[in-house]
Amino acid sequence: MSTKKHNAYQLAFNFDTNNPEAEAKARELKRAREILVYVNRVHQCLNDVYEHLVDREYQDFQDEVETAIEYLEYLRDNGDKKF
Repeated sequence: MSTKKHNAYQLAFNFDTNNPEAEAKARELKRAREILVYVNRVHQCLNDVYEHLVDREYQDFQDEVETAIEYLEYLRDNGDKKF
């Protein structure tokens, strides 16, 4: 189904499968979808890496605080003059 005249107010469908423009557009759409999928995957990977780094830094900070508390408790329990 192909129309020769083009009216700006008329919707026209082109089902001509031999149309190189339609094939090119289909390839471009497929490529755009694939690019979007890959960009989303990269974005998710970066988010996962960031969350891992934040969790690791938080765990390191938490370990340092616990060590400091244990040391202060040790000093308190052993009658250190600072307490």
